[in-house]
Amino acid sequence: MDNSSNNKQNQKSNKNLSILLNMLFFSMLLLLIGILIYPHTLFFYQKKYYTPLEMRLNKDDIVLEKGKSEKLYMIAINKRVDYSSTDFKVADVNLLGKVTAKKAGKAVIKAKVDGRVFKCRVQVIDINKKNLSISIGEAKKLKIKGTWSNVKWESKNKGIVKVSSSGKVVGVKKGRTTVTAKVKGIKITCIVTVK
Repeated sequence: MDNSSNNKQNQKSNKNLSILLNMLFFSMLLLLIGILIYPHTLFFYQKKYYTPLEMRLNKDDIVLEKGKSEKLYMIAINKRVDYSSTDFKVADVNLLGKVTAKKAGKAVIKAKVDGRVFKCRVQVIDINKKNLSISIGEAKKLKIKGTWSNVKWESKNKGIVKVSSSGKVVGVKKGRTTVTAKVKGIKITCIVTVK
């Protein structure tokens, strides 16, 4: 009797576990379907979000240090794209969408496909000095060219060099350290030597 009762309880437990696992599976399946469908719903468009299948450039804005490069490409398309720059002296772009920063300034990269034009704003920044030599107590100014945005300055070793929020560098003691300027996530450095 006890064995029969235990078997029935085990069967009931297994059945309940099976039901629970099935419910969990279908819940996860519904969640996955919802994630795939939601971007295409009316609510999504009313909120002015984009659909993952919308034809667009991978970036709308780029900040580059002079000499650096970034790749642009079209999303959700497999056609020829013609790239051009409004100022090749500031930012050049090749046939494959590789953007190269030439000098401080601003330019717009245009991607033309099927008669439509997509744009990416490019801001090229540069520092007035990559290397700086000063004496103890001497002050010199570092500047970031090509931007009107807020620049955050930082000295790697404040015991050797101090830098103000405006980029004024002051020698504290003999040595060498790095001063970094940060603009929209892009870092530019200057090696400062105190004699």
